[in-house]
Amino acid sequence: MGALLKSTWILLFAVLLFMMGNGLQGPLLGVRAIEEGFTTSVTGFVMSSYFAGLLFGALAGPPMVRRVGHIRVFSALASIASICILMQAAFVTPAIWMPNRFLTGMCMSGLYIVVESWLNDKASNANRGKLLAVYSVLQFGGLGLGQLLLNLSSPGGYDLFLLVSVLISMSLVPVSLAKISAPKMEKVEKVGWRQLYRISPFGVVGLALLSISQSALVGMSAVFGSLVGMSVFEISLFSSVPFLGAVGLLFPVAWFSDRLDRRAVVIMVTLAAALFALLGFGAGGNFLWLLAFMTLYGGLSNSMYSLLVAHANDNAKPEQMLSVCSGLVMVFGAGASVGPLLVGFAMDVAGARVFLLCLAAIHVAIGIFGVYRMVRRAPAANQMAHVMVPMRATPVSASVIAKDVARRKMRMRQQQQHVRRMRPPARRTTRPARTTRPGRGGGTTPAP
Repeated sequence: MGALLKSTWILLFAVLLFMMGNGLQGPLLGVRAIEEGFTTSVTGFVMSSYFAGLLFGALAGPPMVRRVGHIRVFSALASIASICILMQAAFVTPAIWMPNRFLTGMCMSGLYIVVESWLNDKASNANRGKLLAVYSVLQFGGLGLGQLLLNLSSPGGYDLFLLVSVLISMSLVPVSLAKISAPKMEKVEKVGWRQLYRISPFGVVGLALLSISQSALVGMSAVFGSLVGMSVFEISLFSSVPFLGAVGLLFPVAWFSDRLDRRAVVIMVTLAAALFALLGFGAGGNFLWLLAFMTLYGGLSNSMYSLLVAHANDNAKPEQMLSVCSGLVMVFGAGASVGPLLVGFAMDVAGARVFLLCLAAIHVAIGIFGVYRMVRRAPAANQMAHVMVPMRATPVSASVIAKDVARRKMRMRQQQQHVRRMRPPARRTTRPARTTRPGRGGGTTPAP
């Protein structure tokens, strides 16, 4: 593993840089939007545009990389993302912000695809899962650290917009100078939606609901903080702790999911996340308690993507796993595209504090549907080991995960068949034959 990290640290460093820039954008635009008088509904439209761009980029990115090449695509998309944030600094209006946020989401999705396909090419079957775990931790850590950069200057000026542009542009340097051969981009299998739902109803519905809460958390946390009167420092902490908490809780949750019925773990995690969101709502003006509850909420909620993907794969055959993972990426992207919009509209109607109630309600809905599915279907016969998945997967990481899980499932089947062949045949016990003796009436009676 050490040799693998040594050969890929340049790519991982680039991930950290552009994730920090991406992490700073969310709260920066949220705070600036409220300062400029945007309504929460309009701000929700702006934030949803980013996630719509992520979904479009997941569809358009792989063919683009196959035609042009990894380094060129990375350079072009990072440059466009850097320009987009500068455009938003120069023209503070929703009509400019929406298309630029869409382009930013599309570019970030393409950057993820380039890096993930590169990392996949450098990893082997033995260490691919560990590399994905490092990549996931860097994603969460970069998002959290980037939001703390909000304290370096006033959101009302140009400085922080320039810093975002610098961070994204800096990620170009290590990738452009890396002595790493670019891999070939494989085609991703298309998915059948009905078949996907039949394989894992809980995986599909759970991820669709989770995507709404996750995109609302990313897009609307700073808006909520601004509306309830938090300072810039408090907003940066409030926005970052859910992702920093995920770094600490990802592995414990994964450990439990491998030892219990995974659906039960998902239900417990989602209901606990709902509880902490409600406790955050009840914390009122006690900011320290609110931070503590949001740290736990974010750590639990952000771990659920991996759990639901693993649950869906538990019910899939090895030959179905690529379609399942690719389809779940599309489900998550479609749900995330409407999350900030729906929550922003609710905040416009019922007030800013309904933000935390929306997060809690979504997680309660996931738990209720999970209980319903446990009643309707028995647990998977062979539950696979948990595989760490980035919060925002792409078709590339989905295919990597699918192949890894399919390989494990096939190996498990072969081991089970080998055990059955090696097991000695069970001895057949035969009861002694029943003998008869003459009875008094000329018949026969059983022998004593």
